[in-house]
Amino acid sequence: MSVRERKTANGSTRWVVSVHQEGKAVLRRTFTTRREALKFEREAKALLESTGSIQSLKNKQLAKQKCTLKLLFQYALNHPKGWKYSTQAQPANAEQVLEYFGPNRSPMSITSDDMLGFIDYCSKVRKNSPKTINKKLCALQTLTDIGVMLGLYRPEDTLS
Repeated sequence: MSVRERKTANGSTRWVVSVHQEGKAVLRRTFTTRREALKFEREAKALLESTGSIQSLKNKQLAKQKCTLKLLFQYALNHPKGWKYSTQAQPANAEQVLEYFGPNRSPMSITSDDMLGFIDYCSKVRKNSPKTINKKLCALQTLTDIGVMLGLYRPEDTLS
Protein backbone atom coordinates (compact mmCIF):
# COMPACT_ATOMS: atom_id res chain seq x y z
CA MET A 1 0.00 0.00 0.00
CA SER A 2 1.09 3.50 -0.62
CA VAL A 3 -0.12 7.02 0.05
CA ARG A 4 1.17 9.66 -2.36
CA GLU A 5 0.67 13.37 -2.74
CA ARG A 6 -0.40 14.62 -6.18
CA LYS A 7 -0.87 18.11 -7.54
CA THR A 8 -3.91 18.76 -9.70
CA ALA A 9 -4.02 20.95 -12.78
CA ASN A 10 -5.36 23.87 -10.76
CA GLY A 11 -2.55 23.52 -8.17
CA SER A 12 -4.52 21.92 -5.33
CA THR A 13 -3.22 18.86 -3.52
CA ARG A 14 -4.82 15.42 -3.64
CA TRP A 15 -3.76 12.27 -1.79
CA VAL A 16 -3.81 8.99 -3.71
CA VAL A 17 -4.00 5.64 -1.87
CA SER A 18 -3.00 2.54 -3.84
CA VAL A 19 -3.72 -0.91 -2.44
CA HIS A 20 -1.59 -3.71 -3.89
CA GLN A 21 -2.11 -7.47 -3.78
CA GLU A 22 0.53 -9.79 -5.22
CA GLY A 23 2.34 -6.87 -6.84
CA LYS A 24 -0.75 -5.61 -8.65
CA ALA A 25 -2.75 -2.48 -7.80
CA VAL A 26 -6.26 -3.67 -6.97
CA LEU A 27 -7.76 -0.50 -5.56
CA ARG A 28 -6.94 3.18 -5.91
CA ARG A 29 -8.74 6.11 -4.29
CA THR A 30 -8.14 9.85 -4.27
CA PHE A 31 -8.77 12.03 -1.20
CA THR A 32 -8.62 15.75 -0.53
CA THR A 33 -6.86 15.44 2.85
CA ARG A 34 -3.99 13.31 4.10
CA ARG A 35 -6.01 12.32 7.16
CA GLU A 36 -8.76 10.75 5.00
CA ALA A 37 -6.15 8.94 2.90
CA LEU A 38 -4.40 7.48 5.95
CA LYS A 39 -7.73 6.41 7.46
CA PHE A 40 -8.65 4.61 4.24
CA GLU A 41 -5.21 2.96 4.13
CA ARG A 42 -5.59 1.68 7.72
CA GLU A 43 -9.05 0.34 6.91
CA ALA A 44 -7.79 -1.47 3.80
CA LYS A 45 -4.78 -2.88 5.66
CA ALA A 46 -6.99 -4.22 8.44
CA LEU A 47 -9.31 -5.87 5.91
CA LEU A 48 -6.41 -7.49 4.09
CA GLU A 49 -5.00 -8.86 7.33
CA SER A 50 -8.32 -10.21 8.61
CA THR A 51 -10.03 -11.53 5.47
CA GLY A 52 -7.35 -11.43 2.79
CA SER A 53 -9.73 -9.55 0.49
CA ILE A 54 -10.78 -5.93 0.10
CA GLN A 55 -13.95 -6.70 -1.86
CA SER A 56 -16.16 -5.51 1.00
CA LEU A 57 -14.31 -2.18 1.01
CA LYS A 58 -14.84 -1.86 -2.75
CA ASN A 59 -18.55 -2.66 -2.40
CA LYS A 60 -18.93 -0.24 0.51
CA GLN A 61 -17.26 2.54 -1.45
CA LEU A 62 -19.40 1.88 -4.53
CA ALA A 63 -22.59 1.89 -2.50
CA LYS A 64 -21.57 5.07 -0.71
CA GLN A 65 -20.75 6.94 -3.90
CA LYS A 66 -23.22 6.63 -6.75
CA CYS A 67 -21.18 7.13 -9.86
CA THR A 68 -22.72 9.60 -12.34
CA LEU A 69 -21.34 11.29 -15.44
CA LYS A 70 -21.48 14.66 -13.67
CA LEU A 71 -19.44 13.28 -10.75
CA LEU A 72 -16.87 11.86 -13.17
CA PHE A 73 -16.72 15.20 -14.98
CA GLN A 74 -15.92 16.95 -11.69
CA TYR A 75 -13.25 14.35 -10.88
CA ALA A 76 -11.74 14.74 -14.34
CA LEU A 77 -11.46 18.50 -13.92
CA ASN A 78 -9.63 18.11 -10.60
CA HIS A 79 -7.70 14.88 -11.11
CA PRO A 80 -4.00 15.08 -12.08
CA LYS A 81 -4.53 12.65 -14.96
CA GLY A 82 -7.73 14.29 -16.19
CA TRP A 83 -7.39 17.06 -18.73
CA LYS A 84 -4.19 18.55 -17.41
CA TYR A 85 -2.52 19.21 -20.76
CA SER A 86 -5.53 19.70 -23.00
CA THR A 87 -7.27 22.79 -24.20
CA GLN A 88 -10.80 23.68 -23.13
CA ALA A 89 -12.12 21.72 -26.12
CA GLN A 90 -12.16 18.34 -24.39
CA PRO A 91 -14.06 19.53 -21.29
CA ALA A 92 -16.47 21.35 -23.62
CA ASN A 93 -16.99 18.12 -25.56
CA ALA A 94 -17.56 16.28 -22.28
CA GLU A 95 -20.20 18.85 -21.33
CA GLN A 96 -22.00 18.08 -24.59
CA VAL A 97 -21.82 14.38 -23.74
CA LEU A 98 -23.37 15.15 -20.34
CA GLU A 99 -26.05 17.20 -22.08
CA TYR A 100 -27.00 14.29 -24.35
CA PHE A 101 -26.84 11.41 -21.84
CA GLY A 102 -27.91 13.44 -18.80
CA PRO A 103 -25.69 14.41 -15.85
CA ASN A 104 -27.24 11.87 -13.48
CA ARG A 105 -26.75 8.92 -15.82
CA SER A 106 -24.42 6.16 -14.69
CA PRO A 107 -21.62 5.23 -17.10
CA MET A 108 -22.46 1.57 -16.42
CA SER A 109 -25.93 2.10 -17.93
CA ILE A 110 -24.68 3.34 -21.32
CA THR A 111 -25.21 0.65 -23.95
CA SER A 112 -23.91 0.30 -27.49
CA ASP A 113 -27.34 1.39 -28.78
CA ASP A 114 -27.01 4.59 -26.73
CA MET A 115 -23.58 5.20 -28.29
CA LEU A 116 -24.96 4.71 -31.80
CA GLY A 117 -27.80 7.09 -30.95
CA PHE A 118 -25.26 9.66 -29.73
CA ILE A 119 -23.24 9.34 -32.94
CA ASP A 120 -26.42 9.68 -34.99
CA TYR A 121 -27.49 12.73 -32.94
CA CYS A 122 -24.11 14.41 -33.42
CA SER A 123 -23.98 13.80 -37.17
CA LYS A 124 -27.60 14.57 -38.10
CA VAL A 125 -28.86 17.04 -35.51
CA ARG A 126 -25.68 18.89 -34.54
CA LYS A 127 -24.10 18.46 -38.01
CA ASN A 128 -20.70 17.54 -36.51
CA SER A 129 -17.90 16.19 -38.66
CA PRO A 130 -16.57 12.67 -37.98
CA LYS A 131 -13.47 14.21 -36.41
CA THR A 132 -15.57 16.22 -33.93
CA ILE A 133 -17.69 13.17 -33.11
CA ASN A 134 -14.51 11.24 -32.41
CA LYS A 135 -13.34 13.99 -30.04
CA LYS A 136 -16.65 13.78 -28.16
CA LEU A 137 -16.31 10.02 -27.86
CA CYS A 138 -12.75 10.50 -26.57
CA ALA A 139 -14.10 12.90 -23.93
CA LEU A 140 -16.57 10.21 -22.82
CA GLN A 141 -13.75 7.68 -22.73
CA THR A 142 -11.71 10.01 -20.52
CA LEU A 143 -14.64 10.25 -18.10
CA THR A 144 -14.96 6.47 -17.89
CA ASP A 145 -11.18 6.06 -17.56
CA ILE A 146 -11.20 8.41 -14.56
CA GLY A 147 -13.92 6.29 -12.95
CA VAL A 148 -11.89 3.12 -13.48
CA MET A 149 -8.71 4.80 -12.21
CA LEU A 150 -10.48 5.92 -9.04
CA GLY A 151 -11.88 2.43 -8.53
CA LEU A 152 -15.54 3.46 -8.75
CA TYR A 153 -16.22 0.55 -11.13
CA ARG A 154 -14.40 -2.03 -13.23
CA PRO A 155 -13.73 -1.60 -16.97
CA GLU A 156 -15.92 -4.59 -17.82
CA ASP A 157 -18.91 -2.88 -16.16
CA THR A 158 -19.18 -0.33 -18.96
CA LEU A 159 -20.72 -0.53 -22.42
CA SER A 160 -22.81 -3.66 -22.08
